[in-house]
Amino acid sequence: ATSGTAVNPPISWMRENVWSTGSNVGIGISSPSARLTVAGDGTGQAFIGGGFCGGNYTGISLNGSIGSCGVYNILSSPSDQNLFLNRPSGNAMIFRENNTTQMTLASGGNLGIGATVPAVRLAVNGNGVNVYATDAWIENNLHVQGNENLTIGGRGRLRIGTAWNYVGIYAEQNSAGSNNDLVLGASSGLVRVGPNGGGQNLRVSGLENTANRFVYADNNGLLRNDIPTYRLASSLHASLDDITGWTNIRTTCADDAVGTVNWGFNFRINGVDYTSGWISTNGILGFGSGSSISFANTSLPTNISADPMCFFHWDDHSSDLQRFIVFGTAPHRVCFIHSRISENLTCGTGASRVDVYIQLHETTNILSIRYVNTGSNLDIQGQSATFGFQYAGGLSAYAIPVGFNARVLDDNFSGQFWSIDFGRTPP
Repeated sequence: ATSGTAVNPPISWMRENVWSTGSNVGIGISSPSARLTVAGDGTGQAFIGGGFCGGNYTGISLNGSIGSCGVYNILSSPSDQNLFLNRPSGNAMIFRENNTTQMTLASGGNLGIGATVPAVRLAVNGNGVNVYATDAWIENNLHVQGNENLTIGGRGRLRIGTAWNYVGIYAEQNSAGSNNDLVLGASSGLVRVGPNGGGQNLRVSGLENTANRFVYADNNGLLRNDIPTYRLASSLHASLDDITGWTNIRTTCADDAVGTVNWGFNFRINGVDYTSGWISTNGILGFGSGSSISFANTSLPTNISADPMCFFHWDDHSSDLQRFIVFGTAPHRVCFIHSRISENLTCGTGASRVDVYIQLHETTNILSIRYVNTGSNLDIQGQSATFGFQYAGGLSAYAIPVGFNARVLDDNFSGQFWSIDFGRTPP
């Protein structure tokens, strides 16, 4: 064996020479740079000891570099017992099995699992593409299991990726093997399809090829489209002199008064069923119980009540006759309401009054208003009145104006009408 400077006689172990130069020991190398320097294949060297980050740190370098805090591979210290793994700048940290790469921590911090050149912070089974500031790229489907037990038992499982050859979100069977609904929610309480004005569309499977039909939600909350789209206007009304059995609201003159109308069947407006309402002497029919005797007409919408309201002739009126009757058999009954109003606050006759006939149709939810015997008084013809309909909600409600301080009635034509089709109640 060949002698080193500090070992006499020379030490030979497993046919490799050991050299000592003061405080450093070299195996297979005669000029060790670290406390322990081990020669590898070719020019390879491993350093164990100090010379990396100073202080009390001890490090290991397998890359043949020493003397800088950025070149170690493993580092720790009695005073800083964290374990630091490091690779020199510009290089990757590669994890392998049987010399086959399984995970790569690239220079800059991107991690690839099954990806050798990850383009995003986390890339799984593919390098990914950094579009729209992407932090994670999953090449195949992503499955998530919730942390809570479901009402039906088991923990929910969600697939994000593809289903039926489309990209989407899919509720898998839960951990107990039961099928699950997919529930979407938002902290704002509003679930959107795209942003406001974003030009996004919602397509529901099962509703294709159903043009000229409207979509509605049934009592179970399911979207259906089995009713053709139509709008029906009605000017039919019963012959007044042939009707008996009226329920009278008032038969003597009253000003700024209100009474109840009980039609007794569901009349649906915007998804809400009403079985009764109120009528005022000032030309308003309300649906619900929030009655108003307001006589100072305004444009619509108005805040005089939160109920849906039909303004059949809203003005400062009086009335000496208001009554109603229900005809027919369920589910197609009709409530017939008669209101005689006068511009004269003491219930005048002739030129200053008009008879108004209102009909509510069960199931089809049609509201029709017909005007008979319109007087020649300009106010009774509408120049100081409001006509139209207002949905529930008061001043913020959606309104359908027909006229505001406009002469829409003709004293030479009896039987003028307007109507609203609120949409057939689903079967």
